[in-house]
Amino acid sequence: ANKNLTANGINEDRVTWLNSSRPLPTKRFDLIVIRPPKNLNYFADTLNQLSNQYAHTPIFIGVMQKFITEGLKASINNSCDEVNPGRGEKKARVIKARLKANQHLNEPYYLFNHEGLTLANRSNVFSSRSIDIGARFFLEYFPELTNKQLMIDCGCGNGVLSAFAAKHFPKLNIVGLDESYMAIDSAQKTIELNQLNHREGSTEFLLSNCFSAAFQNHLKPDVIICNPPFHQERRVTTDTAQLMIEQSYDILTQNGDFWVVANRHLNYQHTIKKVFGHCNWIESNHKFVVLHSSKN
Repeated sequence: ANKNLTANGINEDRVTWLNSSRPLPTKRFDLIVIRPPKNLNYFADTLNQLSNQYAHTPIFIGVMQKFITEGLKASINNSCDEVNPGRGEKKARVIKARLKANQHLNEPYYLFNHEGLTLANRSNVFSSRSIDIGARFFLEYFPELTNKQLMIDCGCGNGVLSAFAAKHFPKLNIVGLDESYMAIDSAQKTIELNQLNHREGSTEFLLSNCFSAAFQNHLKPDVIICNPPFHQERRVTTDTAQLMIEQSYDILTQNGDFWVVANRHLNYQHTIKKVFGHCNWIESNHKFVVLHSSKN
């Protein structure tokens, strides 16, 4: 984003960047502009925070016509009044409204339980109101890690896999990586709620683009677990998973283990075999597959 500012001759000091887990600034604004994300829970949560902090402020919502669903309209009407849908132009429109006053601020986390764990999810974390069904399947075939020293949970999300490992292998050191501020915040809250901060092994979560933070911190795990994403906003892609697999091989210790759970139709076993030289098909159901390989 800063490079785009520079390319357009705009001083970086004119823009203040906030990540999604930080509180909103207390100063007033003349106008708020927003483009709705794919995740309507996140959109509704954002509008709720904005209306609580900036009551009566005008808001412009730019959106493609095909994404104006009943759910999106309900979120807007819940937090805004004086809604003017505007005119459509080139398959898009700008919805103009004013934020409502005296909105009750919702709790930042959705809480739910699974396998004796309490899980915390912020609104923009994948499967925010229940456990991700891929992670649920992987927990049934979770590997034995008693003799492992350091595990990296790549794409940790709300930290369910890290919390499960921390609970069952108390001496294991765990590092969770995710590119989402809300995921890191959710994972930290999950560990806290399950009182897993004070075990013998350490647990920490780092903001990271794939393994970038692991490379920067010179981490050498002897096991990696991964539940890779296959969406970027509304685009289906396997690019991120491909990079995760390639970087896993680079960063693992010799004879280190790599475990992944993925949608079975994505054929990650072919990629893993190409990178690691072999791939073990552990288990599958109609939707997911658990795969294993090792660096040797």
